[in-house]
Amino acid sequence: MMHGTDREALRGIAAMPEVFISYRQLDDEQRLRVRAFAERLVACGIEVILDQFYLDDHPEGPPEGWPKWSSDRATETQRVIIIGTEAWFRCFDGKQPPGTGLGAACEAQDLRQRIYDHAGVNEDIRVVLFDDADAGHISFKLKGWHWLHAERDFDSIVRWLGGTAPAAPPVATRDDFEAIKERLDPKTPGRYPADWDEWAKAAPDFPHILCLGRRENGFFGWLRELMGLEGLLFAYLEQPDLIHEICRYQVTYLQTLYERALRDVEFDFVFMWEDMAFKNGPLISPDFVRTFMLPYYREMIDFYRQMGAKLILQDSDGNMTKLIPLFIEAGLDGMLPFEVAAGMDVVKTREAFPKLRILGGIDKRALYGTKADIDRELKARLPAMFRSGGYIPTLDHHAPPEVSYGNFRYYLRRCREIYDTTR
Repeated sequence: MMHGTDREALRGIAAMPEVFISYRQLDDEQRLRVRAFAERLVACGIEVILDQFYLDDHPEGPPEGWPKWSSDRATETQRVIIIGTEAWFRCFDGKQPPGTGLGAACEAQDLRQRIYDHAGVNEDIRVVLFDDADAGHISFKLKGWHWLHAERDFDSIVRWLGGTAPAAPPVATRDDFEAIKERLDPKTPGRYPADWDEWAKAAPDFPHILCLGRRENGFFGWLRELMGLEGLLFAYLEQPDLIHEICRYQVTYLQTLYERALRDVEFDFVFMWEDMAFKNGPLISPDFVRTFMLPYYREMIDFYRQMGAKLILQDSDGNMTKLIPLFIEAGLDGMLPFEVAAGMDVVKTREAFPKLRILGGIDKRALYGTKADIDRELKARLPAMFRSGGYIPTLDHHAPPEVSYGNFRYYLRRCREIYDTTR
């Protein structure tokens, strides 16, 4: 997110509108819907405060802890959107089961007090629903204000927040791509920091894993950033030559950009990012992957091997089962994070692909519950995975704010204990 002068530069003399989104995490599908909605608002020039965005930039979480972070956002942000679900309204009414929905409950009670303090005059808090059926669950104390539908009323939400119409993705045609190439020059000064040589010499002594690559290192995710999902999917059919041209340029860009890094530093792994699947499977067919992605994967993987890369891993949320054989064929060593809610099962994946390196696959939702829930989840997966090797135990996505510090510490300790008794 942008702050201070960055916001002013973007919005001119008017301050960028800001909104906090309060929601109750139910499952991965709902979490992704909230994120997609938030990203649409960002595209309309609105600064969105969302726990998921915060974790993107601060994977260690807020230093003040999630309860204070949530409370401060609910009480201090000018405008608040409540993603209305039966579970969130139970938190507002204080009727959620003990020990559950702690983050949402904290925010809900702060918002209740905020409305009370303004004598019921509520200009800055609105309920937004994804499903009309949730209207029947709106808390009695909130029924007096107009609620909005995330899809049908999106333009009204943007106007209420003071945003603008979303900008079109930067690339829709070949001319668009030509126009942005100057911004994609791998030799632009500043690509490497001034103290790079110093950093590279010290790298072997760093007490942590060294990884090369982020969102730019891929051939679906990166194109989606340039074209938007809908634009990319249409382009596969209507402008296949443009897709190949962008991918060809991307190969040259990445190889030129990364050559110095790979020459100077021995990385533990190269990270490729796609996020190309949802709960029910990949967003494009295996045939499209073979046509539009694998040629460039093979070329990049050959380059990484020649430069001495140890392992090449790919990150994609959602259910990637149908595409695993194709990426193994291209030379990929491993994948992550194996989202359980999307139907991914690391034990079954290991049986099907014995040599695939696997990271993740521990259902983060188990950490919402009791220690017994955590034990049940870990015992179902870790012994078999540790015996097979080629596995690093991690959650199947970021640890959500509702996971307590105590539960997270217990999860880490149990991972170590199971490893020690299994190997």
